[in-house]
Amino acid sequence: NGEEEVKGGIAILGCGGTIASKIEYKTGAVYPSITPRELRLAFPALERWNVHSRRIFSLLSEDMSAYHWRLLADAIEEEIKGGSEGVVVMHGTDTMTYTAAAMSYMLQNLPAPVVFVGAQRSADRPSSENEMNMLNAVFSASQDLGEVAVCMHATTSDDYCHLHRGTRVRKMHTSRRDAFRSIGSSPLFAVD
Repeated sequence: NGEEEVKGGIAILGCGGTIASKIEYKTGAVYPSITPRELRLAFPALERWNVHSRRIFSLLSEDMSAYHWRLLADAIEEEIKGGSEGVVVMHGTDTMTYTAAAMSYMLQNLPAPVVFVGAQRSADRPSSENEMNMLNAVFSASQDLGEVAVCMHATTSDDYCHLHRGTRVRKMHTSRRDAFRSIGSSPLFAVD
């Protein structure tokens, strides 16, 4: 059904995007469709964390609307009120910065971090950064941070990610792994 009943720890919410996508070998297209079970298979290193996951919806980020923002804000609030120490949101990169900014304004005085994460390249590509981004996002969601942030690759290599404020981040390139930058401020921190 796309949900797990576990509470506490870090909640991973799926909204779609390349990080949560599979390749459709007939057409070569990538489509969002990761379930909690598939999440564990895709990211086996998550086993060392107390995480639970559920799919909120499965969309390409360009298809998101204010309606989806409301659903996501409600799900994040439900997770935090239910005892989650932090929330990771898997999201497509094309509009992730807009959703992160919207959540920053919709969710005020957060007692826990909400960390958006995505991938520029799908998991079937050897140059995919999805696992590093995900693990760093989960780590960031376990920190003492009461705001919305975006965790993405900081360089073109696999050395570390930056955590950007949700209201200060912008996607600067369509495909580079280091496409996200903090605008008018420094990133909150680097994480590896």
